[in-house]
Amino acid sequence: YGQDVNPEDAEAFAAQIESLYPDVEVELLPGGQAHYFYILGAE
Repeated sequence: YGQDVNPEDAEAFAAQIESLYPDVEVELLPGGQAHYFYILGAE
C-alpha cells in the first residue's frame, strides 16, 4: 500500500477482498509508493 494509506485501512481492504473471494490468496505489502494507494497484481 502507498505512503498515504494507514496500515489499518490497508488491512481492512485486504479483508474485504478475502471475504469476497475466499479462494484467492491475498498478500499485503507496504510499498510506500507516492502516487498510488494500492497496486494489485495477479498471477
